[in-house]
Amino acid sequence: MEVLHWWTSASERLALDHLLQRVNRDGVLWRSAPVPGGSVAAVPTLLRSRLLGRTPPDWAHLSMRNVRELARMGVLIDLGAQADWVRSLHPLVREAVTVDGTLRAVPLGLHRINTLLYHRGLWQAFGLPEPRRWSDIARCAEVLAREGVMPFVWSDEGAQLLTLFEILLLSALGPFRFRRLFQPGGWEDEGVLQALEHLRQLRALCPRSAGRALAWPLAGREFLLGRAGMWLSGDWARGELNAWGMRAGLDYGCVAVPGTEATYLYLVDGLAAFDRGPRTSPDLARLATILTEPALQRSFNRAKGSTGVRTDVPDAPGDPAEAATLRDFQDPRIEKLPGLAHGLGMNGRRAEQTAELLAAFVRDPRRPPVGTWAELVRLIRGASA
Repeated sequence: MEVLHWWTSASERLALDHLLQRVNRDGVLWRSAPVPGGSVAAVPTLLRSRLLGRTPPDWAHLSMRNVRELARMGVLIDLGAQADWVRSLHPLVREAVTVDGTLRAVPLGLHRINTLLYHRGLWQAFGLPEPRRWSDIARCAEVLAREGVMPFVWSDEGAQLLTLFEILLLSALGPFRFRRLFQPGGWEDEGVLQALEHLRQLRALCPRSAGRALAWPLAGREFLLGRAGMWLSGDWARGELNAWGMRAGLDYGCVAVPGTEATYLYLVDGLAAFDRGPRTSPDLARLATILTEPALQRSFNRAKGSTGVRTDVPDAPGDPAEAATLRDFQDPRIEKLPGLAHGLGMNGRRAEQTAELLAAFVRDPRRPPVGTWAELVRLIRGASA
């Protein structure tokens, strides 16, 4: 079976290796079709071309936004809500992969988005406090800059930049007002302007990446080498650092972004199967079952830096960061919210246009935050009309 995916970074390839070892053992033929450069943004365009040519892949790695849109186009297979593994899914995950009452994707893992990583070697060298408040971060950034270290690094790729912005939105708005972004008028909240102003301030703290749309693994390399002190990213960053030999709790620390500690902002990683008519593989159900097996769930998600999707897999966290993520996910006092950037809360074209607007904003320091806020409001209004 041909599987279109964007797993090309070190941690993603490691997770894919775990998957392939298990799939091959069962005799399922898997043919990887990685998207060039591991570009998430390129997947919808590539799929549209394949669908127009009536040559869709058997499976594709998709955001849940794309799953919803393709399911409503009638091109995805109903994977069967009666499959045994479905009953073991966490309710949030089951909801994410279900479209209009039918199961349209196999979930692989769940990522926490509102994550801040900091380089413990630099923290120890300069005697810095753990960055749990924005005031702590400001003091740390001042010391790092004085010592010639870039305080922050992140990726300006579309989905990654939108991820960063939604983290700042959650910090500025809080969970109640953040939820209102899914409703008419939500983007008119002045907290959106505060998040844009904060984004501009943080951009000034990562000068070497300004003007370069760093791929997220390259942003991670700056952090790995001690050229940057803090990395704002989803917890896939943990998987990448672990794959490079860094150790959570020893070489790097991982905390919730200040102002978001009581919220678990998440996205679901998964594969969807395409209806290929008479060419549809008879092994779809078998592969879906393999992908959700408890042992593969543990190995795949540990490599990816994500959390498993089943409720019946015993917790065996491998490091302090993984343990903290699991603890927060299971804590009923921590509110769980779907993310905007990867499609649980925003439709496809709207997400792309928002990312383009944010990219223009961070590239040009002359663009006023208030003007960009007005553009965002008009964009969201137009998309909702």
